[in-house]
Amino acid sequence: MTDIEPRPIKRLGQNWLRDPYVVEKMVAAAELKTTDTVVEIGPGMGAITRLLAREAGQVLAYEIDPNLVAKLREELHWAGNVEIINKNILAQDFELPRQTYKVVASLPYYITSPILEILLTADPIASVIVLMVQREVAEKITAPIPDGSYLSNFVSLFGEPEIISTVSPASFFPRPQVESAILRIKTLPVPLVPKEEIGQVTAFLHAGFSDPRKQIHNSLGNGLHLSPQQTKTILQVANIASERRPETLSIQEWLKLYDVTKKA
Repeated sequence: MTDIEPRPIKRLGQNWLRDPYVVEKMVAAAELKTTDTVVEIGPGMGAITRLLAREAGQVLAYEIDPNLVAKLREELHWAGNVEIINKNILAQDFELPRQTYKVVASLPYYITSPILEILLTADPIASVIVLMVQREVAEKITAPIPDGSYLSNFVSLFGEPEIISTVSPASFFPRPQVESAILRIKTLPVPLVPKEEIGQVTAFLHAGFSDPRKQIHNSLGNGLHLSPQQTKTILQVANIASERRPETLSIQEWLKLYDVTKKA
């Protein structure tokens, strides 16, 4: 038996979800069937894992902390459909399932962006992704035009995000300093860009939002290291006014701008 209770490790961003009502909301948002395979990232003390074990067909729970892995394996010995895997999802040799799956994760907030990139560019991509993230980040991801961001446009290449619920700091131990939100992304059957161009498009979006408070001709020109005349020509061909700001462009306009730039 493991007699010593694990303690949260600050450098790993561990804030363990403990509110059963919020756990139920997260799992419900995944719309699970008993045949589903679910990937859980950062199970912590297993509050979500225990419910996933009852709702899904198979649960692959990836935990970086070896002390938590031992504790989870001990406490979930009854769940034959759960595999606790001591692995870092950010490791280069990390692999997601090759079959259809869903993702449920209460993430350390400092790795939200890289985790999103891994999950959304995976092949195959999960059909549904449910994440606990910082409320401010969730609002940025779901922000409509004219308040777009790099993140909102990046996510919309792969799916449709929505905030299911906001979550109080009191739902965690230890309490985080910020409010949280349950974010659900229902992924598209096919991403808006071909797989082989995802890297180029995301780099283009990064460049376009390099100076988000400036007008698009300045932001895009600086990000791509183009001359003012080159930038002006690209915007004219794409039929986008040069005085607009990056956050006002829809993802369709960004993709049109990318195509024009690629051809130029």
